[in-house]
Amino acid sequence: MAREADVKSLRVKESCSRRSSAHSAFRRISSRHDPINKRDKSDRRTKSTYSTREILGKAQRLGSKSSSKEDYTRLIESAKLTLVAVTVSSYKLEHKRKSIEGSLRLKRGPKDLLDEMSHRCDSFGRKLDELDSEYEDLRRLIWRLAKEKERMYGP
Repeated sequence: MAREADVKSLRVKESCSRRSSAHSAFRRISSRHDPINKRDKSDRRTKSTYSTREILGKAQRLGSKSSSKEDYTRLIESAKLTLVAVTVSSYKLEHKRKSIEGSLRLKRGPKDLLDEMSHRCDSFGRKLDELDSEYEDLRRLIWRLAKEKERMYGP
């Protein structure tokens, strides 16, 4: 009986260690190849690569000159990565705003702190509006570029 318990606990430990090592390997790989992490880490160096304004400018220049199917594909991929990053940023900001709103509902703390929290909440709301418009611009751009690419080069 004791022997069975030892074997069972050993199996549980092995499976847990396999899961944790697999999870840590996944985290290493995903952080290395995840476009959002790349954007966050290299935001200062290659901001123009993922900037919505830069992508919109490239799309305008792309339409005015003769370009290849690969140019369209690269720009669509870049816009999709930026769309994902904007969505994640929006969710993070919304979470922060809801957290502050919850604290404001409790109305605990000094008045100046509550005023500052209210101001931050308003600021987050404005940033969320900007992110929403950026999201819509990117969606329209991706759709338009895909249609142009299909019209010029086929499916």
